Amino acid sequence: MKKMLVLNIAFLLIIQLMTGCSSDNVPAPLIETRNAPAKAPLLNVNLTIGNLPVQRIQAAQLTTSWLFIDENGDGGGYEADSPHPLQLSSFDGITLGLENAGGEIELLFGDNYPPVSVSVQRWDEKYADDESTDAWDKGEPVEISRDNFRIDNDGQNYIYAVSAKWKEGSSWYAFRIENTARQHNAQMPAMIIKTVVPGGISFTFENNTDMGFTFGEDYTVYIRTNNSWQPVDPIIDNWGFNSIGYDLPANSQSDEVSIDWRWLYGDLTSGIFLFEKEILYVRSPGDFDKYVLRQEFNLP
Repeated sequence: MKKMLVLNIAFLLIIQLMTGCSSDNVPAPLIETRNAPAKAPLLNVNLTIGNLPVQRIQAAQLTTSWLFIDENGDGGGYEADSPHPLQLSSFDGITLGLENAGGEIELLFGDNYPPVSVSVQRWDEKYADDESTDAWDKGEPVEISRDNFRIDNDGQNYIYAVSAKWKEGSSWYAFRIENTARQHNAQMPAMIIKTVVPGGISFTFENNTDMGFTFGEDYTVYIRTNNSWQPVDPIIDNWGFNSIGYDLPANSQSDEVSIDWRWLYGDLTSGIFLFEKEILYVRSPGDFDKYVLRQEFNLP
């Protein structure tokens, strides 16, 4: 349960006088925080996965300490305690879903007041509700650049904690990343890339479901540019794929499928790419569900 302690600036100044502090020794927060917001900014988190709509949540704001002076010379401060991110009772409303491909996380601090420094940690969800310090020490540092970092799909769910610091104080935030692809494994096949060269790719399908699927010869390749996925431009006009269907029976693994895309894209140059295939679950002619499978690959 959070506890709130309101600090009065005037009281702080009296304490400083009583302890013999001169104006030259006033702590930095009392002389450098003019026009700062009255509260630590909230944190919105964006998740971008390829060309899918951006997911956005407001992270939970946890332990916070803040001290400020406004434009009129008035001020105040507060402290708020909270449980450790692993001890949060619920992540409802603060969970983002990660699909088969990886994604980009963007941290957006409110009040147009970015922090001086930001660091990020994550824990495997298996440590949730573990109150031992050993579990807390299992947090892994996450590499971050300009309030952005990349997440890849390794089949696990993670709890993330963001630590932000300003001249006025600091605040912790938490959110969760859920591997939605893992949930889909029971109802859709997986695509496993075997080899990649500039002129093509090979892969297999693993169908561990009790349903049969169909796939064709069509595919799409995207390239990662400026933190977003853009379709690779074809080198020819008026192109298309053969309209043919291949069966993927229930509880089966396909033969290795090889694709030569030089007729469509030429040889790809170095970069980060996304390979996309559609598969269909057909109940009857014209009545089907479409699934999109995506996998990233790199070309040096």
